[in-house]
Amino acid sequence: MHVRSSAVALACLLQCQCGPTPVPCTGPSQCESGNECLAHRCVPLGSEPVAQDSQRLVAEVTELAVITSEGDFGGALPGFVALGAERTGTLELLLKFEPTWRAGGRIEQAFLLLDPLPQARSAAAQVAVDVWRIEHAWSRADVTWMSQPALGYPKANGIASSNGAPLRIEVTQLVNYLREHPEHDYGVALRAAAVHDTGVPYATGVAGGSAPRIEVYGR
Repeated sequence: MHVRSSAVALACLLQCQCGPTPVPCTGPSQCESGNECLAHRCVPLGSEPVAQDSQRLVAEVTELAVITSEGDFGGALPGFVALGAERTGTLELLLKFEPTWRAGGRIEQAFLLLDPLPQARSAAAQVAVDVWRIEHAWSRADVTWMSQPALGYPKANGIASSNGAPLRIEVTQLVNYLREHPEHDYGVALRAAAVHDTGVPYATGVAGGSAPRIEVYGR
């Protein structure tokens, strides 16, 4: 992975646009005292998942590619991705979305969602995943592991768990950045290293299940 130390990334860091990222969780035991696990991230006790008066928008995926350190798919799309699986090595899911967030008001929260593969069975596993901003143009037909675009800040963190629940990662900082800098909107990349025999499977939307999407809550 190439994380580019560009002026954009430095501005993001120095201007506090990349503040503390939410701590991902799959249960209360992973949060500090006084916090709870809500919408897959640690928040103060008594928090609401989203503001009650917020408006929900869904950004649908417009382009998707899968590349791995152990061999690419030649521009084809698999029916699922097994995050953390040893057989694929490090895996990246490159995603472009319809920028619905440009039309609304202030963004309160945004979440990247991946659905579990229908009827999939996987050994118990938890896999750490990162979500980065893609810094250059790319296309599914041309991107490979060796020619992958550079990644940059802001970034987000999540935990893929084989509990049958969707993978939900808060990406509010990322979406806000893409809204404020549409000239740098080349999508996002979800990345997982190989840490488990089978990994945690999620649908791509090609062979059942929903495609990845971003839910945006704003006012």
